[in-house]
This record gives sequence, structure tokens and C-alpha cells, in this order.
Amino acid sequence: MRTFVHSLPPELQAATLVLLGLAGAFGLYQTWRLLDNIAWIRAAATARARSASQGYVELSGQAQPIPGPPIIAPLSRRDCLWYEFVTSGFARDVFSLIPREHGRSESIFHLEDCSGRCIIDPDGAQVFAEHRETWFGDTQHPEMRSFGWKLEWMGWLHRHMQYREQRIEAGDRLYVLGEFESLHEDNHNTLTSETSAILAAWKTNPIRMRQIDTNSDGHIDADEWEAAREEALNRAALKLHAEGELQPLHILRKPKNPRQPFIIAAFTEDELLRRLGWRTVFHALLFIGATGAIVLLTTSVTI
Repeated sequence: MRTFVHSLPPELQAATLVLLGLAGAFGLYQTWRLLDNIAWIRAAATARARSASQGYVELSGQAQPIPGPPIIAPLSRRDCLWYEFVTSGFARDVFSLIPREHGRSESIFHLEDCSGRCIIDPDGAQVFAEHRETWFGDTQHPEMRSFGWKLEWMGWLHRHMQYREQRIEAGDRLYVLGEFESLHEDNHNTLTSETSAILAAWKTNPIRMRQIDTNSDGHIDADEWEAAREEALNRAALKLHAEGELQPLHILRKPKNPRQPFIIAAFTEDELLRRLGWRTVFHALLFIGATGAIVLLTTSVTI
């Protein structure tokens, strides 16, 4: 009696089982995470931007820009409120393999509903954007095409660079689940500028930077910088309020509780739940399939 996996070449036996194990573990983790997100979404009550209670809430409305310089998506060069992009492949204009490049906007924008508006800080959010595009080219940075981006995929066989981009644009429907907090601000540019000025001053102050480095490892990690950024925002709001420049301001951002998901979606709640449901089914099938394949490969059969 020998198992089927033992009939494979020795170098493939361990690799096959490891890959199937990783696929199964990934499918199980994603299934659990998606089910947890669905549970949080179903449990949250929809609030209004003007009257939401402080804490973990969901808001629905439209995406609107905050006054200031326009945000330009770096690949499509289109005006937007938020973007994320990925590029990779071989660029002929520089004759080299371009490693995977990833970029993501951190600019704030408004969610506006019938009661008012709320600032959305997308840092750390799971984003499900309506505008998603994938196309191909030859250059490190994509060139504009007169026939439109949607047709670019037709040249994928002889083009070696891949560009992927998703965007939230003005007027898009928004569903947001996160931590709601009321500050005070009348001019959003003033608050943003003041926050940036505080952070810039801290960067030039070695004593302050050592205080931000809470674990004293000589490196400011993402969590430490996020805590500093939040402190700077609060200090800026208090300073401007003391100067009489602030009115009530509402902001929704990443929850302090790591178990609570922070979600921004350009869909209705029902559409978001439907999409998450399909993703859950896919990853559950991946887990079941990988587990079944492992059992099949390691089950004794007569050779």
C-alpha cells in the first residue's frame, strides 16, 4: 500500500502538500475575516452625519471633495477623491524589470448625506471602489491613449507592463463603517495645514521624535506614526478652536479597536453584503478544496 503522494517525485511531494496547506490556510483565514466583517456590518445601525453618536457607526451618502488642490490618480491622471494603484512588469523605455510598485492616497474627503457632511480619513481602510481598471503597456508610467483605457487589455500578449488602479470620484455613492468623532473646524484646509505644520515641526525635533518612538528601537513604525498623527490632528483642532476659527466638525476614521473593521465602499450596504457573501463562498470553497486535495493525496491507495 502506498499513498498517491508517495508516487510523485520526491522533490514534488513536500512542495505539493505545503502549497495545498497554504491555500487551505489562506482560504480559512479569509472566510473567517469576511464573515466577521459581515457580522459587524449587519450589527451596525445607520446614522446621520450631523447627529451620529460618538463611536463605531455606519454612514451612507455621497463622496464630495474638500476645498483645496485637486487629487490626481497617478496612472489614469484623472481627478478623484481617493486612489490606489499597482504596477509591475518589464518596461521597455528603461529596459529593466520594474518591481511591484504600490501607491495609495491618504487625502481626506467628505461624505455628504441629507443631514450634513462628515470628513472621511481613509488611512487604514478596506476600500471597495466603483472605478476599477486594469490595462497593459510598455512603459514604466502609462501613456494616454486616444481610444480609451478599457481597450488596453487587448494588447496584453505583447505588452509587458501591467497597471491596475481603483478610484473614488466625486459624486460616488458611499457606505462607510468606522469610528465617528466630533471635532471643531470651519475651514478644512486650515485644520489640514495646521496638522501638517505640527508634524513637520516634530520631525525636526529629536526629543519629540524619541517620544514618538515609544518602543525605543530607533525607528518610527506605522502604529507609532499613526498615534502621532492623531495627536497632531487633535492639537491642531484645539489650537484653532482656541483662536475662534472652528465650528463643529465630524470625522470618521479607523477604529481604535483592532477587531472592528474600517470599511469604505462605493456601494449600498446591500450590494456590499452581496459582494462580501460571494467572496466568502469563494474562499470557503478554496479551503474545502485544498483540504480535500490533501486528504486525497495522503489517503492510502493500491498501486
